[in-house]
Amino acid sequence: MNDFRNLGTTLTLREKNTGSLCRITATDADCNGKRGGFGVSGSYILSAGGTGFVFGTSLIFSIGPQNLYLIRAGALTKAPLLIATVGYLSEFLLVTAGLVSVGAVIRIAPVVDDMLRLLGIGFLLWCGLSSLLKRRTDALSQTVGVTTTTRALSSMLAVTWLNPLVYIEIVFLTGAMAASFEPELRLWFAAGFLAASSLRFYGWTLMGRLLQHWLASPRNQRLFDIAAGLFLIASAALLVRQLYLFRN
Repeated sequence: MNDFRNLGTTLTLREKNTGSLCRITATDADCNGKRGGFGVSGSYILSAGGTGFVFGTSLIFSIGPQNLYLIRAGALTKAPLLIATVGYLSEFLLVTAGLVSVGAVIRIAPVVDDMLRLLGIGFLLWCGLSSLLKRRTDALSQTVGVTTTTRALSSMLAVTWLNPLVYIEIVFLTGAMAASFEPELRLWFAAGFLAASSLRFYGWTLMGRLLQHWLASPRNQRLFDIAAGLFLIASAALLVRQLYLFRN
C-alpha cells in the first residue's frame, strides 16, 4: 500500500516497506532516479485538444467581418484558397502570440478587455454601416474575378489585423484558456483550436464559391451587403449589452 503525501498536480508516494520516494507528475514518474513510462496521459491530451477544437468551432458561426469577407472572397476573387490561407496563417501567428504573451495580458486584463471591447463595438458599427451604405453601379458591379488578388489579400489582412475582436477572441481568450492547462498540454489546446480554424477559413471560402453564381448578380450582392450590415450592427448591440451587464 502507498500513502498519498501530497495531492495535486504532483503526487509524492512513500512505500511503507522500502521507504523510497516516488514523484508522479503529468509528464513522467521518477522513482529512485529512474524514469517511469507514464508520459502525458492520452486523456489529458484529448481533453486539451478537444477543448481547443470546441472553442474554435464556436467561432465558425460567429457573424463577424472576417467570416463575411471569407464568403465574399470565395465568390468574387480568382484566388480564394490563397486568401483563406493568408488569413489562416495570420490566425496561427495570433494564437502563438496568445500562448506566449497571455501572462502579461492577464495582469492588465480589465483595462485591455474593456478597451478592446469598445474598439470592437466601433469596428463592427463601422463595418456594418459601410456595408449598408455601399453603392453599386453597372459600371462598377463586382462580377466574378473583378476584385484583384492583391486588393483581396489586403482586405483579408485588414479584417484580421485591424479587427479588435480578433484580439479578444484569438489572442486574449485563447491564451487565457490555454493557460488553464499544464504547459505540456497548451500546444495540444492550440492544435485543436487551429484544426477548427482551418474548417472556418476554408469552409466559409467554399461556401462563398458555392454562392458564386448567386452573388454574381449586383442585385444579390446588394442583398448580401444589407444582410451583412444588419448582422454586424446586431453583433455590436450584443457586445454593448454584454459590456453593460459585465459592469453592473
